[in-house]
Amino acid sequence: MKNTYLINKVFKNILLISLCILVKCNKQISVKPDLNPGKNDKRVDSKKSIKFRKNSLPAGAPETETPTPAPLPPSAPLPAPLPPSAPLPAPIPSNAPAPLPSNIPAPAPGIPAPLPNIPVPPPLSDNTSLTPPPLPSKDKSKTTSLTSLHWKKIYAKKNTIWEDIKHIELDLSDIIKDLKEDFKKTKKKKKKKSKKKGNKKGKYETKISLLDSSKQQNITIALKVLERKNLLPDDIANAILNLDEKILNLENIKKILSVIPIDEEFDKYNEFKNDEGLALADKFCFKLKDIPNLKQRLKYWIFKLEVKEKIDDLYEKLKICDDAYDLISENKEFKNLLFLILKIGNTLNTGNRKKSNATGFELTGLELLVNTKSEKTKKSLLTFIVEESMKYNLKALDFKDKFKKILNQVLKIDFNDLKKDIDEIGEKIVNITNYINDIRSRHNPKDKFIEKMEEFLAKLKTEYKKLQTKSENSLKKIKELAEYLQIKKVKDNEVEYLQNLLTFTSDFIKTYEKVIKNQEAEARKKLRMKEKKNSL
Repeated sequence: MKNTYLINKVFKNILLISLCILVKCNKQISVKPDLNPGKNDKRVDSKKSIKFRKNSLPAGAPETETPTPAPLPPSAPLPAPLPPSAPLPAPIPSNAPAPLPSNIPAPAPGIPAPLPNIPVPPPLSDNTSLTPPPLPSKDKSKTTSLTSLHWKKIYAKKNTIWEDIKHIELDLSDIIKDLKEDFKKTKKKKKKKSKKKGNKKGKYETKISLLDSSKQQNITIALKVLERKNLLPDDIANAILNLDEKILNLENIKKILSVIPIDEEFDKYNEFKNDEGLALADKFCFKLKDIPNLKQRLKYWIFKLEVKEKIDDLYEKLKICDDAYDLISENKEFKNLLFLILKIGNTLNTGNRKKSNATGFELTGLELLVNTKSEKTKKSLLTFIVEESMKYNLKALDFKDKFKKILNQVLKIDFNDLKKDIDEIGEKIVNITNYINDIRSRHNPKDKFIEKMEEFLAKLKTEYKKLQTKSENSLKKIKELAEYLQIKKVKDNEVEYLQNLLTFTSDFIKTYEKVIKNQEAEARKKLRMKEKKNSL
């Protein structure tokens, strides 16, 4: 029963599709739009603009539209089912082309049918081929592998040497031929690895190492670097015992210190009678195992080589403090300038009980001169002071360059660090003395450390006492300078109060240069006016 229903439904659909195709074909044959409308014809809707050709109908036949078949009513009875043995009609393929009108010729085989109302394209000529052209064959001569020249390619621009080269005419065919022959790449034959008989492991893999891989690698690299400087492990060990600065310089000692293990790790090598069978890094450690507190020894050796430069630097800083004290406290030009400023200030403050008749002023008042302006000339008070000093030659200008230099130097000094560096030298002297006393009982006769370090300490102690005395005197002068300038609440080893003096000096120099520039401009102006007057 179910199969019968499906067959009926398929048959019904086939009939409906066939009917629609017949109606569509009938319309295409009998209906055609007017392609040549008259000039006076009005444009109407496309649905209403279709006209029937009278020639397509029989003579005397009325012009009527093609009747559209009425749809099947829903209550219409279904067609009788086919017997089970009856064959079904063949379905019409969905992609089958619609039938052509009678006045259009059938296309040639292999050519698609034209669409209605569209002109057919002209046929292809006899010599026209539909097959695509063949791909160009590769020239094997151009693919010859040559040695590359790795230059940076550029594009020639006008008015350049590369543009001029384009016009050169030379026959280079023979040269190019030789070039391809000489610079042709040859295939390198791969060398076959020869199989070694016997033990496959490398000879270094059998070496014994008591160090971890990282330390072993660092020591080995350091030894290879020193080896390029003709420094072998035996030479390095002997140089450390003898403090031989001709063999090991400061850079080499710091390199060794950065890679050697801690002192406790050297105890592992006491189990070995010699260094046979040890790796390169371990052989080096074996040679150094009998040197007590090796890391500490190297640090003291580095201190011995660096302390002279450090002491010279400290003396230089202390000298700057002394020069600053002497310059500021004894400079006559600066004192003349302060006297002029004091007189001008008292004059401006006449009638002000709190500010007039001053016998001195705080250095912070020097910064006010550049901001105090004249209502008449619009010049600053500092400009007035500079101009008047130059006008009457008061010898109050020559201090500026010397002050700027020495004040910049003294303000860069950190006096807390300076005192700390001096104290650190004293601590090193004590620590080295204690180290010598500690190793004296197990001293190796070949070890020259004690002998050379005691000689060094004797000279250093004398130099340290001189440095201490110099430091105390210089720092005392800085404190006295603050008192001399009548600076209030100055802490020990503090020179920030000199910043006000440096700021004033910088402003004074800028104002002086501006005044000189204005005077030169004024002189040129007067000269031009004089020349113009003489020319009249």
